[in-house]
Amino acid sequence: MDKDDVIRYFGGSCGFYPHSKNDLGMNLFSIHMPKSVSKVKAIVDDLRSGRKDKHAFWFEVRGRFVYIQYLAVRNKAGEYLGVLEVLQDITDLRALQGKKKEL
Repeated sequence: MDKDDVIRYFGGSCGFYPHSKNDLGMNLFSIHMPKSVSKVKAIVDDLRSGRKDKHAFWFEVRGRFVYIQYLAVRNKAGEYLGVLEVLQDITDLRALQGKKKEL
């Protein structure tokens, strides 16, 4: 989303949340459930103000382990440009054991 809280980019469906390319151009807070809006606003406020550059969360949903990062996007002068949300299904990563160092 951009500095005005408008969704400008959508990288694809993750299967965990119902967001889609139809959300492009919409206000970030309008696509969240009312009970989560205050939490989303707090995250964005922290990133916008510079108190934080990143918020990360992880939890299980539908038998999968999800890792979500909200990253502040800033220009070279440090001015806030928006937020990048990265959602990853890391279930398989959690199951890794031992080591793999070769192709």
